[in-house]
Amino acid sequence: MRRGEVERGTVEEFVKATGELLKLESAAEIEECEELLKQESPKTLEEKGLVLQKLEVASVETGLYGRVLVTLQKRTPPGLKEAPLLPAHKFSHGAIVGVFSSQRPLSSLSPVVDGVVHRVRPGSVTVALGKGAEEGKESDGLLGEGLEEEGAGPLTLAIVGSRVTTERHQGALRDLAKAEDDSRHPAAYVVGVCFGRFRPRFHSDSGRPPPSGDAEEGVREDGGAVALDAYREAGGVDGEGEGSRTCFGISFHIELNGPQRNAVCRAMDALDVSCIHGPPGTGKTTTVVEVILQAVKRKQKVLATAPSNVAVDNLMERVIAAGVTRVCRLGHPSRISEAMAERSLDALVRRSEASALAADVRKDMDSALRVLNGKGPRGGARPDRWKVKEELRSLRQELRKRERDAVREVLRGAQVVFATCVGADNVDVRRHLVSEEARDCGCGFDLAVVDEAAQALEVSCWIPMLMAPKSVLAGDHMQLSPTVKSPEAERGGLGRTLFAALNSTWGEQIFSLLEIQYRMNVDIMDWSSSTFYEGKLRAAESVAQRRLSDLLPPDEKRMFGGNDEAEEEEEESFPPVVWIDSGQLPFMFEDAMEQPDQKGRAGGGKI
Repeated sequence: MRRGEVERGTVEEFVKATGELLKLESAAEIEECEELLKQESPKTLEEKGLVLQKLEVASVETGLYGRVLVTLQKRTPPGLKEAPLLPAHKFSHGAIVGVFSSQRPLSSLSPVVDGVVHRVRPGSVTVALGKGAEEGKESDGLLGEGLEEEGAGPLTLAIVGSRVTTERHQGALRDLAKAEDDSRHPAAYVVGVCFGRFRPRFHSDSGRPPPSGDAEEGVREDGGAVALDAYREAGGVDGEGEGSRTCFGISFHIELNGPQRNAVCRAMDALDVSCIHGPPGTGKTTTVVEVILQAVKRKQKVLATAPSNVAVDNLMERVIAAGVTRVCRLGHPSRISEAMAERSLDALVRRSEASALAADVRKDMDSALRVLNGKGPRGGARPDRWKVKEELRSLRQELRKRERDAVREVLRGAQVVFATCVGADNVDVRRHLVSEEARDCGCGFDLAVVDEAAQALEVSCWIPMLMAPKSVLAGDHMQLSPTVKSPEAERGGLGRTLFAALNSTWGEQIFSLLEIQYRMNVDIMDWSSSTFYEGKLRAAESVAQRRLSDLLPPDEKRMFGGNDEAEEEEEESFPPVVWIDSGQLPFMFEDAMEQPDQKGRAGGGKI
């Protein structure tokens, strides 16, 4: 997409059109899931790993905010002490699931209760119950009919679709419309820039450098001004030379090349929006990490996001490795990698001082759950289940109050909060970091970062971007766009990204291209560079002439030959990349080899 190719339209037009397209997309996703559940037998679905049958409740416990965690296992056959292991399946932590019973079978498409997979073990699956469990929202925690007693069953667990993401996208559209109408909204100018109403602003335009804060000792009062002069004279940071060792008075924390340093400085210089264009192998995420580190050094609070949990965890791991310790990861613990789980909001809250006050309440709740599930003390009158449930509700309210205090303590103490774009729509974040009260006390976000922005729907990006007065996006709109399941929604433009739209509207005014790539031999790079990047990519010296044989250890090289000079010369004369025209070979067409569970993609091989 080239600048000036697409008319951006107004916020009102975007909100109206996108709202309709989201309805089409949600319907397509749910229809796909429901058709599978209706058409296939439970046995076939279990063989495909999408369903687990003949389960029973093994245990019930209380999680954060009173969420009910139910562990399901295969029914234990008579004469055996332990339940059998689960068959091979596709359930993983974070999967959205529904629990069905004999009264509500799969074909009814109406689960007894839904939830999110919290933990997977060889013989069991633990589910956090409730519609809000996907990203940690509060729920009433009641189990639902057929799940109230341990040992209840037989139950069926199935991977199902969810309307949660669509609901949050629709909420983002409403927030976007409000932001445009409210000049006091922190992201009002960001919205204006993204829709072409306002021009991008930069600190350097006013002759003042970005604020350096007082976080770094040894920074002179004029350090930022000196850096600003150098930045202007060079038109950015000096290309491939030594370049500046600081970004407006703050030292770089990572060893970066010239284009990367320039991108960081431009991001710091921007007042509203900055975009980092990172083709494959150019160190995009490394550059984003430096942007976050620079912001932290300037005493700024950062909301760091990406479309997927994997991308968020990768970004978070690298920021922590660079020395930032006061971080918090939003989202259901089940969707966070084990390495980062100890930094999740749930884990941090449990270790906080305020959370200790809630421990007694949680013990009382667990005792009430045991009574409700028939595991209380033997003897005496049968407990009044209605009274026990009322007691649980009362205890849950007290627990939420105490845990909200703990959550506020954790969130306001974090320098960087990490989440998926959709996961940033968190009730605690809005209450403690985005509300007017939070902004008045200086607890709000200063910067929103969206990594892999070209792989996210535009509406997803608006969730974090509306929470801060400045946004930095990073991605590559020349690679694959977001997946859209509804053909009609795709044709309507749901797959067009904000990253591509900003490139079309503002181009180099806010975009910084990372030109040096560290992944490909120069001959391989030349094709993608000329096809997608206007010939601007350059291969780093370390990879420019690298071949496959260079990756082999010396012992393996000898094993495969290559010691003879003639062989080495012959290898070097062979081109690093060879194009083979398979257009006339019928067995090379994907559709001809399509498997029963696979769908071909028309035109998938076109360039």
